Amino acid sequence: MQKDTRNIVLEFEWLGPLRRGRIAIKPLTILIGPNGSGKSYSAMLLYAINKALKDHLADILGSMISLAIKIRSGELKDKNEYYRNLYESAKNSLEKRLKENMVAIFTDLGSSINIDSDKLTANLRIDDHISYGFILKRDGSIVVDRYIDFEYFMGEVKKRGIDSMIDIVIGTRSYESLLSSTKETTDTLGKVSAIMGFFLFIGPTYLKNIFAPLEIVYLPATRSGLLQAHRVITNALVSAAPRLPLAGGQKASITGVSADFINTILYSEILYELSKASGLAIDKGILEAVEFLEKRVLGGVIDIVEREDNIVELVYKDLRGNLAIPVVAAASGVAELAPLALYLKKYVISPGTMLIFEEPEAHLHPKMQREIARLIAMLVNSGVWVLITTHSDLILEEFNILMRLSRMSEEERKKLGYKEYEYLDTNSVSAYLYKYDNNEKGYVAKELSITEDEGIPQDELTEVAFEMGETHAKITRMAELGERSV
Repeated sequence: MQKDTRNIVLEFEWLGPLRRGRIAIKPLTILIGPNGSGKSYSAMLLYAINKALKDHLADILGSMISLAIKIRSGELKDKNEYYRNLYESAKNSLEKRLKENMVAIFTDLGSSINIDSDKLTANLRIDDHISYGFILKRDGSIVVDRYIDFEYFMGEVKKRGIDSMIDIVIGTRSYESLLSSTKETTDTLGKVSAIMGFFLFIGPTYLKNIFAPLEIVYLPATRSGLLQAHRVITNALVSAAPRLPLAGGQKASITGVSADFINTILYSEILYELSKASGLAIDKGILEAVEFLEKRVLGGVIDIVEREDNIVELVYKDLRGNLAIPVVAAASGVAELAPLALYLKKYVISPGTMLIFEEPEAHLHPKMQREIARLIAMLVNSGVWVLITTHSDLILEEFNILMRLSRMSEEERKKLGYKEYEYLDTNSVSAYLYKYDNNEKGYVAKELSITEDEGIPQDELTEVAFEMGETHAKITRMAELGERSV
């Protein structure tokens, strides 16, 4: 498939334990570092910004209509004023949505700001013409200091034909003139239907193309535990259904990426049915990735079944027998990867989606860690963007093998036991080491140099192995000295 060539960069200062960082987001982005160094903070920041961008697109559609009413009533004098107000309204909406999503993702805004600073600054750049930056102060206020350029915005509005639809809405071409035209009624109704279709269906797609938010799915490190919470919540919802109108709309206490994860699991079947109804087919590369995951890694199939008591359950079906058990009762490695299998099968993840995958190695045998690295390469080559946090030298080493395989022919790769999609282009991979900097008095995200021959440096992870080797050597020497003294 055609490669996504967007140039995406996330920059930040004073984020949680981090002093600063500049992350070039590539089809595969790898964050390495000790616990508590800020890897998840970076991932959650990227997630929060993009959720805010998506939310503010709906606000823009609403503003298109409300501002059209103002121009019709004379509060706005012309089309230029309409677009200027629409642009400012969109920018203000992003401030509001950023605050909402930063609160939702980080729970406590103060925890997202480094203790040595009174503010967090962040900026997301997409190619050369799109930049979203904001300043979050400790008092909870947010100011958007970088936004999509107005001239670029207007150019896209005209290029995509949005201005033609807006002309009708604001009255340059009125509904009245359409309805009183000499054309047939069916033609008129067709035009009105087209306008309604624009605001309901086409408009969101056009705006998405202009503002370019990423579609992000987040698999948190706590996913296996959250599956148990999903089961409890599902049972509670079904049990409480007759009482819901009387319950006063109690809210769940789970927040942030955990809440989004559970919601995605809950509604994945609905998304799947809607996708099927629209004629959407799963990408060939993703189908191969699903088969690889279930046969080579899980040894079974993940599916959703509805029990007799109407409770929906995530189930693992062993390929070697007739065993079918709830995922929460399966092996821990199965529980860790079941959500990924579900997301791939139910259209939650598709080409163009970004998957944030925390600690993909969790609870996996070393051999399976190699396999999950191969699976990630298959997803990347299917057009899925993947960002991982990891402590696994095995996964990194398999990535290095996959990068070397990119210089070999498909036939040569097959001889080594690798499939068509199992390789990594070095230029499609970025890696960052999160390390404490004594001079800056905080963690800094430092880019690692990736070469075709050596791949991703693993000094930070192998250092522990060297230390253990030195300890073994000391024990051996001490034991030998002890024997001599007897």
